[in-house]
Amino acid sequence: MTFKLIQLGLGARGIGGWFIPIQESKEWEPAAYVDANEERLNFVAKNYSVPRDLCFLSLEEAIKNVRADAVLIVGPTSIHAPMALTALKADLHVLVEKPFTNTMESAKEVVREADERGLIIMVGQNFRFYRTARTIRKLIREKFVGELGAVIFNSFAWFEHYRHGWRQDETDDVYVINQAIHYFDDARNMTGLDAVECISATSWKPKWSTGRGYMSITTVFKMENDVIAIFTGSCDSKGKPATTWRFECSNGTIEAEGRGLIEGKPLRGLIEEKVMVSFKDIGMLEVDLIPMEMEGERYLLHEFYDCILRKKEPETSGRDNLKSQAMVHAAIESFHTGKPVKVQREFI
Repeated sequence: MTFKLIQLGLGARGIGGWFIPIQESKEWEPAAYVDANEERLNFVAKNYSVPRDLCFLSLEEAIKNVRADAVLIVGPTSIHAPMALTALKADLHVLVEKPFTNTMESAKEVVREADERGLIIMVGQNFRFYRTARTIRKLIREKFVGELGAVIFNSFAWFEHYRHGWRQDETDDVYVINQAIHYFDDARNMTGLDAVECISATSWKPKWSTGRGYMSITTVFKMENDVIAIFTGSCDSKGKPATTWRFECSNGTIEAEGRGLIEGKPLRGLIEEKVMVSFKDIGMLEVDLIPMEMEGERYLLHEFYDCILRKKEPETSGRDNLKSQAMVHAAIESFHTGKPVKVQREFI
């Protein structure tokens, strides 16, 4: 059994991240493609053998003209909520790229609409669904190295696409909304803990930054069980791209490096991923990664399909993602006020 999917958004993420996985999926069939830019529609029709009559300038037009089961939203954050509501009100399930929406209220409105209609709203937090993340999650939750005390995440790269376009136009808090959300969600996913308070948040702009908004941040969160989560990230870094995780536990540490990056593009399959465990009296041990038949966007598509088929809530449901979104907005408030901020924990 296959489901039919409308893809809204044919920009860099739409083509580079989602187009091929959808084409290759045995569970999804493309129903239509939507983009407000007619040149993109023409490009897709010409270069990917897509019938031009399946390309539309608006989601409303696509819904009127094709039969579909769900919508994938890959456009600017500002359109996520209105497009999700349009799809839900047409009784279509929704998979929306991260960040979920640009405000907590709009995110809650989308979740309420999905609940009332018995539909799936899922957020594309693809970082959850890679072998490294799943392996660390298992080690932490099984207390392989003892009780968790602190989490330290670092991510440095130069993201050219963050310097222009809708990311710069929508907000000055560019990095925390569009990129740090990955690592805040990682912290929750890997530890099984939710954030209690943003103790501090600082955004800064190095002199060589070419973006309008802030694209470097450091945040400190207090999580449940008094665990501290520290994240420093920047897409203004001109050195070697690097992403690292370190988990301080009662009997040792868990350490890992993320996928390699060149100009912000992941080199999947070219960089060997490792998760290392360090015990004081034993030294460093490499841990076997959990095998996965599919990762990233392909896993998200499978999870979305399975949740619709089985009528179950996704791991990265809109409801769950409210907790990660709350970390983003607490960090923004803390940065702008210079004060600690409690993280919202009651939503609907």
